[in-house]
Amino acid sequence: MPKSIHRNSALASLVLITGLFATSCVKSIDPKVLQLRNELTAKVEPKDSISLTDAKTVLAEEADVVLLGRVGSGDLDPFEKGKAMFVLSEAPEDHGDGKGHDASECPFCKRKADEAPLAQIEFKDPSGSPIAYGANELFGLRKGQVVVVQGRGRYEKDTDTLLIQGTGIFVRP
Repeated sequence: MPKSIHRNSALASLVLITGLFATSCVKSIDPKVLQLRNELTAKVEPKDSISLTDAKTVLAEEADVVLLGRVGSGDLDPFEKGKAMFVLSEAPEDHGDGKGHDASECPFCKRKADEAPLAQIEFKDPSGSPIAYGANELFGLRKGQVVVVQGRGRYEKDTDTLLIQGTGIFVRP
């Protein structure tokens, strides 16, 4: 058998085995989760998002808002198991060329994040009950991701927290 045919057969077998292995390792997603994800996830990033700091003023009274933030705050887990709820912190600004900029080491980004409120985001079903899937499962979120959340909420001065009932989310790639 010529070497090229043997090599092609070996390559085809490797591709087939890799494909079978990859498909057997993929965790299936509950169809209800997929339906909710499709209903609540924006395909295009909403325009005119504002920072959590700016939202303090906008949400002095309950209002609609489009927030830009980073999932998580510090070492705490930003997700609540079994509820479509998570914590947002201030997203770092792009005030450099982006190359080598580490927001966790930048004194300007760190100060802004320390002075900003946190946002508690919760998604509810049409009856007003919390959606019974963790936000990390529902939206495929990970700590540190930057997201844009649409919703209605208010600012709680006593706790320096934005309380937002989400109506849509866009996860930046």
